[in-house]
Amino acid sequence: MEFIENFHFWLLVIITAIVALVTVLLLYVMIRFNAKTNPKPSKVTHNTVLEVVWTVIPVIILVGIAIPSFR
Repeated sequence: MEFIENFHFWLLVIITAIVALVTVLLLYVMIRFNAKTNPKPSKVTHNTVLEVVWTVIPVIILVGIAIPSFR
């Protein structure tokens, strides 16, 4: 039971950190790239490194959560 409580606590910490990061990034994008400050948007559509990073990091997080949950 102690392991389950500790696991739950650390999951709460991880989820809170993810929610905080997404909220900060969303606010940044809303402020930085609104129509008033950016009247002519760029035509850049792909960034391979960014796409790989935002695919690999969630996989690492999920594997890190899954391994202790199997015990």
